[in-house]
Amino acid sequence: RLTAVTWIMTGVALMFILLRLYCKRMLRTGFWWDDHLLIVAWVCLLIFASFSEAAISHGLGKHITDIDPTTYPLVFQPTFHAGFFSILAADLGKTSFAVTLLRLVPHTWQRITIWFIIISLNIIMGLCAIFLYTQCSPVARNWDQTVSGTCWPGAVQTVFAIIAGAYSSAMDFVLAFFPWVLLWKLQIRRPEKLGVAFAMSLGVLAGATGIVKTIYLQTMNEADYTFYGVDLMIWGTVESATTIMAACIPFFRILVKKASRYYQSSED
Repeated sequence: RLTAVTWIMTGVALMFILLRLYCKRMLRTGFWWDDHLLIVAWVCLLIFASFSEAAISHGLGKHITDIDPTTYPLVFQPTFHAGFFSILAADLGKTSFAVTLLRLVPHTWQRITIWFIIISLNIIMGLCAIFLYTQCSPVARNWDQTVSGTCWPGAVQTVFAIIAGAYSSAMDFVLAFFPWVLLWKLQIRRPEKLGVAFAMSLGVLAGATGIVKTIYLQTMNEADYTFYGVDLMIWGTVESATTIMAACIPFFRILVKKASRYYQSSED
């Protein structure tokens, strides 16, 4: 399941990014920081998929009792790296959309709010990613329990990850609200206004998947993590990919218009 979901979502996210870049080229608006951030987010998703595949090849997805104990480090080390890049992919995808909004909002209070979201989100998610490695000393003890050292109580990282996941999902909903505030007073046709606002608010889907992923974060402390942790990784993939796709959809408006004109001309 993890292999299929990971590579399908990674491939679909790439298609969305390529379509976004194509649309921006058609509009001749040029590429900006939000585009570069989104590309880096996808690269992180690709690295996540690669590490996940490496972990699967050594037993991830099986019950831990069915895995040779001597191969535990080969399962857990890429799993840790995958988790790190999953966090980065989701964080950069959300940041990209927030940066897009920065170019659109007209009021100072709106820009201040978005900057607060960007900074706070990157601090919280950055700490969550760093804590994956720093919870044990030396770092290698995270994936190899034969290495001498010490670790934080498992609940510490789990609780912080749940808080970070909940905050990240909440910010998805806040950012999805901004397009409605931005577009509501514009003098454009109501159907077009609703269509654009809806397209720019699809971050709620990322927020919803983030909530599901946050629920599965409690499996981090499972003794049989190699089996039960797969669902967490699946929803981590879905959240990251959905975040990337949601950030791309608003730019597809030109494709819809072009297709509509082509359809009308072909009927004539």
